[in-house]
Amino acid sequence: MTSTAEYAVLAPRRVSASVWAARLLRGFRRRNILLGFSVFILLLITGTGILAPWISPYDPTRGKLENQKLPPAWIGERTATKTVVEFGQSPDQISISKAKRLKSDVVLGDRIEVVIRGSGRTEFLLGTDHLGRDMLSRIIHGARISLIIASVTLGVGGLIGTTVGLAAGYFGGWVDEVIMRVTDVFLAFPPLLLAIAIASALGPNFFNAILAIALTWWPWYTRLVRAQSLSLRERAFIEAAHGIGVNDLTIIRRHILPNVLTPVLVQATLDIGTAILTAAGLSFIGLGTQPPTADWGVMINIGRLFVLGGRWWIATFSGLAIFLTALAFNLLGDGVRDAADPRTRGADL
Repeated sequence: MTSTAEYAVLAPRRVSASVWAARLLRGFRRRNILLGFSVFILLLITGTGILAPWISPYDPTRGKLENQKLPPAWIGERTATKTVVEFGQSPDQISISKAKRLKSDVVLGDRIEVVIRGSGRTEFLLGTDHLGRDMLSRIIHGARISLIIASVTLGVGGLIGTTVGLAAGYFGGWVDEVIMRVTDVFLAFPPLLLAIAIASALGPNFFNAILAIALTWWPWYTRLVRAQSLSLRERAFIEAAHGIGVNDLTIIRRHILPNVLTPVLVQATLDIGTAILTAAGLSFIGLGTQPPTADWGVMINIGRLFVLGGRWWIATFSGLAIFLTALAFNLLGDGVRDAADPRTRGADL
């Protein structure tokens, strides 16, 4: 029987926080520009999301109709050539009545130059939407919503997937067979399509969107943790633990789980950007967060109706926020993955 001292020697060395910090710093030295950019963007977005109630200039759900569809503060006067028609409905048209007020001798079909006066105001830095709500305030509060959805979704999905994957990988046999067949059923559907189906069945709201995304995410963590557990259970330190009478739950909690957390955390970091995109997609089609709540997906859905009318800012800024957040998390995930990859570590780490 293996002694306790021998068993302790056989157990793998756990990675301390200082070692993780050293690895991340080495990653910064390799790709300091990209990682620095991602960290800066994430600190900015996370900070604004946390402090949203205190730093947003206005209430994101209330506005005044006299301030509706104001452009960003830096937009000034411009000229445009428009066709005179009976009723002007598109950006390149002007109604005959309005054209005659500008130029008395116009007829239908004429092309006239019109001065479009910019109405951007300094109090609305990014402009306003169709209800006069401040776009900057809505984007700041939308950051909070997106981060909450992504964090809770990956937390729930990761918890379910890790727990189920540990059981499948460690116990094997019929337990593994049942769990993996259920996992295969979930993986047979595209994640976004499955999330749409679940959200449609549960009803469109904030909490159901979180549950729908979480239920599509856990199978990936199950497969990841199962593969790690299958490898670990054959290691000598696990056999040593069995030899000295350690029960299964203690082995899983003290020896299997700590060794599978690193790949889980790396995968979660890479998945946050995708989770934000999925949440925005559900909100865009009306199955996620509902108006008047400030959500980036909802803002794009509303803004697309006004893009052809020249009010591009209503959808553009929220789209940029989604793009930058997803990009920053992906870059950070690459850095964390490199820090955890044995092939990129120095001999002293």
